[in-house]
Amino acid sequence: MSKRAAPEPQEPTPKREKLDETVATDEEPASPSEVKGEPASPSSPQIPLDTGLELLFGKAKYAFDPTNLIVGTPRQLRNSKKADISYRLTLANGTTKDVSPVILQTPVLKTTFGFSTYRHVGGDRIKLSLDARFSDPDSAVLATLRATDAHLVKVIKSRLDEFVSAKKRSPEMVNLMYNDLVRSNEKDGVVYDPSVSFKIASSEEGGLVQARIKVFTADSTSGSFQEIEVGEIGKGATYRGVVSVEGIYVTPQSLTPKLRIDQAQKLSDGTATGFAFVDGPTTVVNA
Repeated sequence: MSKRAAPEPQEPTPKREKLDETVATDEEPASPSEVKGEPASPSSPQIPLDTGLELLFGKAKYAFDPTNLIVGTPRQLRNSKKADISYRLTLANGTTKDVSPVILQTPVLKTTFGFSTYRHVGGDRIKLSLDARFSDPDSAVLATLRATDAHLVKVIKSRLDEFVSAKKRSPEMVNLMYNDLVRSNEKDGVVYDPSVSFKIASSEEGGLVQARIKVFTADSTSGSFQEIEVGEIGKGATYRGVVSVEGIYVTPQSLTPKLRIDQAQKLSDGTATGFAFVDGPTTVVNA
């Protein structure tokens, strides 16, 4: 789907400048093989509530355990390094299989800013994203993402020589360099709901940004689906997504894990305030 992006972000999320200033990618990862123009879920007659993240493999869903994530050796890109991530899945027969790419399905999420565009700090490239915020502190997704951060930090600290330069090589430095998936947002002393920002892969030519994401209507299923523009996911909208664990980007200043959203199903707009109709007799006021 094509979307002409605005030159400046309307409402950039907190800490985004820090994250993108230190992460320079010179390649766009290919979308997972399951993304072929239809919803990745085998069927979706009912939208699940906030029950946590699920791993998609083949035509099945599995409970996602972030401690099963396997972090590869960082490989050199043009301006940074990247550690790819796979998942050790235990099958029904007891055997294990290392799965890559790692593709997750989310339950219903709510966005604060909706589909967003912003410029890469220090460059002219326009980037795309979709956020999700967590107003429920007991959210299973929030807990799982925080557990993912904790696992990745633990792995990095156990392999400092691969991720941190000799002059900075200490567990304390990892804590300073690591950009959490879950962001705790605070401004002017006000603490806002924690959030996560999903990257949207894109390409740009002649000022036209091509968003590499499939977005479907709320009533779409694997047997009958309809695509819409990603820009229709506006402020306050609800959606569910198919997300890839892209990897950890490594620079001398930062360690940044990235989640990329490849498919989204828009479930509701953020403008609705409830059932606005009033039934019953009309009140007549005598003049």
